[in-house]
Amino acid sequence: MTAVVYPEKIGNTQSTFLQTLFQIVGASLLLALVSQIKISLPFTPVPITMQTFGMMLVGGVLGSRKGALAVLLYLVEATMGLPVLAGGTINPAWLVCPSAGFLIGMVPQAYLTGWFFERRDRFGSLSLVTATSLITLIHLAFGTVWLGQFFVGWENALLMGFYPFIPGGIFKLIALHLSLNSHHT
Repeated sequence: MTAVVYPEKIGNTQSTFLQTLFQIVGASLLLALVSQIKISLPFTPVPITMQTFGMMLVGGVLGSRKGALAVLLYLVEATMGLPVLAGGTINPAWLVCPSAGFLIGMVPQAYLTGWFFERRDRFGSLSLVTATSLITLIHLAFGTVWLGQFFVGWENALLMGFYPFIPGGIFKLIALHLSLNSHHT
């Protein structure tokens, strides 16, 4: 039995692949751009950035897989020594820095945010806000555990890696839902 390959199917597949590739690359560049917004706090080695907002926005718009791939590409860019980290920092060894847990935690956060927004019609608005709030807490837990385990000790971990980021997390969640609700309608 011989399969017939139609040229329009090949072109369509290639077009879809290129579109997906451009979406992922573009989203990783968006993450690099919003990472330049950085507020250093004097009592913690981890700055406040807009990375998490950008990452949740990417997950919410592109979906779980593409969103997670965009974050992974962003981390590859950081590993290559590109100035994509907070404030334009160049650190190919970012895995051994105090904020590495937060950076690693962005991958599951983007995936989970995308997963819930892909199914937004099954959830009510309150459920979606609750889910993204819990996802944000999971992300903060990744970073806090890393910070406490390897850099500041458990007695300082919550004070330096969790509590200071709650107000910004709330602000970012509000901005995310306002942005994606207007995008969805």
